[in-house]
Amino acid sequence: FQCRAWNPVLQEFELSKHAEISNKVKPSSDLPVILWDQPPVLVVGEGHDLVLPCKSTESTEPTKVSWYLGRYRVDESKRVYALSDSDNNLGFFPIRPQDSGQYSCRAQNSKGTVESPALDLVVAYLNIEFAVQPSNTFSVYGASAVLHCEPPDSIPVAQVFWYKDYLPLNLQAEENKGRLMLVGKGDLHLTSVQKSDNGLYYCEAYNNFTTPTSRASRQARLTVEGPPMIKVPPIRTEILKGTLLQLKCLVDADPTPVVMWMFEGRLIEASSMVSFVNRSQALIISNVDKSWEGWFTCRALNSYGNISADAFVTVIVPPESLRAIGNLVVTAGLPIRIPCPVLSDPMPEILWFYNNVQVYPKDMGAPSTLRWRVDSPDLYLDEAVPENAGNFTCVGINKGGSASSSGSLVVHTSPAVKVSPLKSTAVIGQTVTLTCVADGLPTPTIVWKFNTSLDLPMEVELSEDKETLTLKSLSWKSVGIYTCEGENIVGQGQAQAEVKAMDFGIGKVTHLLNEIYDTGQIPTDLSKSIFIALPKKPGATESELHRTISLMSHITKILLKIIMLRIRNKIKPEIAEEQCGFVEDKGTSNAIYILRTSIECALEVQKDLYLCFIDYTKAFDRVRHDEILKQLKQLNIDGKDLRIIKTMYWEQTAAMRIENKTSTFQDIKRGVQGCVLSPDLFSLYSEIIMRNLENHPGIKVGGQNINNLRYADNTVLIAENKEDLQKLLNIIEEESRKKGLELNSKKTEVMVINCKQESPKCDIFINEVKLKQTEKFKYLGTIISNDGKTNREISARTAQAKINFQKMKTILTNKHISIKMRKRALQCYIEPVLMYGCEAWTISKQIQNKLEATEMWFLRRMLRIPWTAKKTNERVLNEANNRRSLFKTIRKRQAIFLGHVMRRGNLEHLVTTGKFEGKRSRGRQREKIMDGLATWLGPGTVSDILAAVKDRDLWRDMIANAYKQGT
Repeated sequence: FQCRAWNPVLQEFELSKHAEISNKVKPSSDLPVILWDQPPVLVVGEGHDLVLPCKSTESTEPTKVSWYLGRYRVDESKRVYALSDSDNNLGFFPIRPQDSGQYSCRAQNSKGTVESPALDLVVAYLNIEFAVQPSNTFSVYGASAVLHCEPPDSIPVAQVFWYKDYLPLNLQAEENKGRLMLVGKGDLHLTSVQKSDNGLYYCEAYNNFTTPTSRASRQARLTVEGPPMIKVPPIRTEILKGTLLQLKCLVDADPTPVVMWMFEGRLIEASSMVSFVNRSQALIISNVDKSWEGWFTCRALNSYGNISADAFVTVIVPPESLRAIGNLVVTAGLPIRIPCPVLSDPMPEILWFYNNVQVYPKDMGAPSTLRWRVDSPDLYLDEAVPENAGNFTCVGINKGGSASSSGSLVVHTSPAVKVSPLKSTAVIGQTVTLTCVADGLPTPTIVWKFNTSLDLPMEVELSEDKETLTLKSLSWKSVGIYTCEGENIVGQGQAQAEVKAMDFGIGKVTHLLNEIYDTGQIPTDLSKSIFIALPKKPGATESELHRTISLMSHITKILLKIIMLRIRNKIKPEIAEEQCGFVEDKGTSNAIYILRTSIECALEVQKDLYLCFIDYTKAFDRVRHDEILKQLKQLNIDGKDLRIIKTMYWEQTAAMRIENKTSTFQDIKRGVQGCVLSPDLFSLYSEIIMRNLENHPGIKVGGQNINNLRYADNTVLIAENKEDLQKLLNIIEEESRKKGLELNSKKTEVMVINCKQESPKCDIFINEVKLKQTEKFKYLGTIISNDGKTNREISARTAQAKINFQKMKTILTNKHISIKMRKRALQCYIEPVLMYGCEAWTISKQIQNKLEATEMWFLRRMLRIPWTAKKTNERVLNEANNRRSLFKTIRKRQAIFLGHVMRRGNLEHLVTTGKFEGKRSRGRQREKIMDGLATWLGPGTVSDILAAVKDRDLWRDMIANAYKQGT
C-alpha cells in the first residue's frame, strides 16, 4: 500500500512509504476459509461508492457469510447497504459519514464459525463553513500581527495553508523564516511587521480524501503603517559652478509622507531656479553658484513621525588667472617670492614650471641647485643664484579646470672677475698680455689698476672693451701687481695678476741643458759631488756606523730628473711585484703587510716559515756602471739619454767633507749613491740578481710561488724548510758576487717562525760562515718575532712613542698652549711613531687595552694629572674634551689600507685572499688581521668585507659608520 497527499504550496503530490498487509484466517480442518485482503483501517471520502469483499471457499459443509458492524450483525432489510448475493460483498452506494465503524466478516457452517479481522472504516469529509474566518487587521512597522483562521470540521483534520495576494505564502522562505509562523489551529502570526507585509490574505483548509479537497476562507486585508523611511538618501556631491544640481531623496511609508528640502537649516521654496519633482523626492537647482555650497537636508514626515538625511554639496569654481607674473628682478643671494595670481575655490593644486620643466619642492626631490620651497600658491627662492634666471609658469588645477600665468626672472649678480695668467714671468723687453673676464649681470664695467693705482705704466695698451691689457715692452717699472676690477649696480669684484721680470738666467740654463743633452758632454763642475758622513747612532766613531749622503749641483739634479722621467716608463715594467721600494703606490707598509699576512697564513696550516734577512755591504756604493749600462741598452733606452747616464757615471768625481774640510776630488768607478737616478737604477740592478730565483721553491700562496720580498736593498728570503732557504741564499750570494755586491754575513740573520715554544735549529751558511739565528729581527723598522705575533712590535712602538712624548714634554704639557693645539701636536708628532706599521697589526683584546692605556697615559700627562690623583678615565676624557680615538684610528688605517691593496690586485691581494697548502690545526684558530677588522666593521664575515671592498663608496660608508659607532 502507498498513500499520497497533495501539497497546495508546492503544487505537487507527496508519496508515503510502502506498507505490506497480509491477513489470512487459518481455520481448522473442515471449517470455512475466508480470503480476506483488507487493511486494518480504510479511509474513504464521503459520496464515493465502496464495496467490501468477503470470499469464502467451499468446505464439505454448506457455508453462510454474514457482516458485522461492531457486535451487531448488519441487517440487510434495515440498512441502506446493498449486499451482493453472489460474492457476499458489502456495498455502500454512496458511502455516508454515519457508515463509519468497525466491520468484520463471518463464515459459518455445521462445523463452526470463522470471523475475519476487524476493518476500521473511516468516512472522510470536509465541511464548507470555517469555524473562524480571517478579518481585516491593522499594524505598524516593527510590531506583531495575527490573522485568525480555524478550518471547517473535517475527518481527518484538514491542513491549513495561507495565501497572500492570491499566491501561496511560503513560511519556510529565507525572508519569512522565524518571522511568519502558524499557531493554534491555523492562525498566521507575523512578527517585526514590514511594509511589504501589506496585502490581501486568506487561508485554505485541505483534506486529500474529500471532493473537493480544499475550502478557502474569505479574504482579509492586512494594513501596515508607520513613520517614513528613506530608501535612497541624498549623497555628497561636487558640482561645477554654473551647472545643474540634482539631489534625490526617495521616501517610502504609509500614510504617504510629506517631503521638504532645507539648505543650511532654511526651508527651500520653489522658484525660477529651484524646482521639485516626484512629490518633492527630487530637488533641481539650475545655474548653481558658490552660495549654494553647504549642507542640504531632505526631511520626510507623516502622522507617525519624521526622518531626515543630509548631504554636503561642494561648488567648484574653476581656476582663473588674474594677471601675468611679469618680469621680476632679484639680486643673487637674496630671497624672492614669485607670486602665482591664479585663484579658484577650492584652492587649486599649484604646479610650477621653470623653462618648461616642472619644478618640485625640496621634500619632493628638487635638484639641490634650485633650492626651492613652496608655500602655495606662491614660489619662494630662499637664495637666488644665477642658474635660477629664466621663464616661469604657474599652473593652477582643480576639478573644475586649469589656468596659468607666466613671467620671467632675471638674477643680477655681482661681478666675478678672472685674470689670466695669474703669474707672468718674462724677460725684460718682451711683450706680456693679461686677459680679464668679468662675468655679472648687468654687464660689469672693467677698470685696471697697477699696484692699487689707476695710473697705468706707459707701456700698457688696453683693448676697446678693456678686457685685454698688453705690456708692449716689459720694463722694471712695469713689473708689479695688476688688478682688474669689475663693477655693476650689484657690487664689484676684482682679481690680480702678478707680472715678474727675469733676466736671461732661466733661458741660459735651458740652453745649457739642451747643449749638454745634444752633445753628451757634461761640464766638470756639474759632475762633481761632495760626500758628507752622518752617524747612524749618536757618538759613532767607526766608519761602518756612518751613512754618507751626496751633495751635487742643482743643475745636475734638474738634468738627471729630466732623464729619470724619460726612462722610468721603460724601467717600471721590469721591476717585479716583490719589490716595494721606490715603486709608485707602494711603501714599507706594503712589504710589512705581505710578510706578516704570509706568516699568519702559514701558521694557520701548521707550516713553519724559514726567513733569511739579507744585508748587503754598501749596496748602492758597489753597483757596477758597466752592468747598469748593459741592462739599460737591453731596454732600448734612447741613445742620448743613455749617453748622459754613461757620461755622468764615467766622469763623476767626488770629495769627502768632514768638519768644513774637503778632500781632493777622486774618480768614482762604481756605485750610484746620491744620484737622482739611484733608486730606479738600483731596483733595475737588483732585479737582474733576483730573476735567478724565479723557478726555485719558496712558499705557495694561491698557486703562486713567493720566495723573496724586497724594499730597495732590504731583502728577505722565504722558504718552507732550511734546505730550500740555503739554496735560495746560495743563488743570491753567487749572483750578487758576479754583480759586485757582497752579503754582510755579520748582519744577515735567519729566523724560523712557528707556534712551538722552541724554534727548530736552522743552520744556514754564507761561504762556510754560519749565520745567526734570531728570535726577533727589525725589518723596515718593525719587529718580526719568531712566534708570528705583533705583541713585541706594539710594545716597542708604545715605548718609543712615550720616549718621543718626553722629548716634547715642554710643549705637550704647557698649559699656556690650548689643549686643542696640544692634541693636534700629539697627533702629528707622537701618534705616527706609535702607529707605524699598524696596517699589519693583529690586535687582541689585551693589546687593545694596552693601546687605550697608552692613550690615557698621554692625556693624563698633557693635563698634568699626577698618578696619585684618583680620577677615572672618563673624567679625564671629559676634562680634555676628548673621546678615545687611538684604537679606532688604527682600525680605520687598516681598513683604508686594505681597500687600497685589494683594489690594486697585486701581491697584497694574493696573500689576503689566497690559500696556503696544508691542513688547519684542531680547536680555535689564532686571530688574524682580517678577523679583527671584520669584527670592527661589523656584522659580517671576512668574505663579506672582501666582497664589499670592491665598491669604493660602500667601503667608505662602512669605515665611516664603524668609526662613528666604534669604541
